[in-house]
Amino acid sequence: DGFWIEASAESLQVGEHFAVKPGQRAAADGLVADGSSTMDESLVTGESLPQLKTAGSKVVAGALNGTGLLTVSATAVG
Repeated sequence: DGFWIEASAESLQVGEHFAVKPGQRAAADGLVADGSSTMDESLVTGESLPQLKTAGSKVVAGALNGTGLLTVSATAVG
């Protein structure tokens, strides 16, 4: 309904949008719906350099967000 609520990652379902604030880790796999930032995926992919994420980019659960705010649409949870 256009309002953000704070909820646990366990309650997130495919298709729902979630925010990834600066310095937070992504709660689920998904696609960036809005925003721009770099994400450190080294824990998951081994890539040592932060990767730029913009609308349509894939996000991997556990990736660490840089300085931007991202709105992500969940594609895989759990």
